Amino acid sequence: MAADNNLESYAIDDLNEMLKGSISEDINVIVQIDRALGYYELGVGGLADWKSTKRFRVKRGALEELADLGEVNTGDPDSLRDFVSWGFKTFPSERRFLTLWNHGSAWQ
Repeated sequence: MAADNNLESYAIDDLNEMLKGSISEDINVIVQIDRALGYYELGVGGLADWKSTKRFRVKRGALEELADLGEVNTGDPDSLRDFVSWGFKTFPSERRFLTLWNHGSAWQ
């Protein structure tokens, strides 16, 4: 989630929606989110506010922090490549699904 901009509150809203879902123990929902300074200053999923890029496993009602990457340029294709590579190695599976989340035109 490239939310290091004015989309941050929407990213937090979407994380809150994910936290309400019924996620099977057989499914790993992994999120990388880059937050911004000065847009939205509330925590989510039992975690206090943060301003860096973090990776989480989404569980029902809570976020499990997996990594704090510091400041990352989530608009850089290498950032996406790193996340996907890390996710596939860390959470091997037969099926995978990737959602790109941002303003919508940056990946062109």
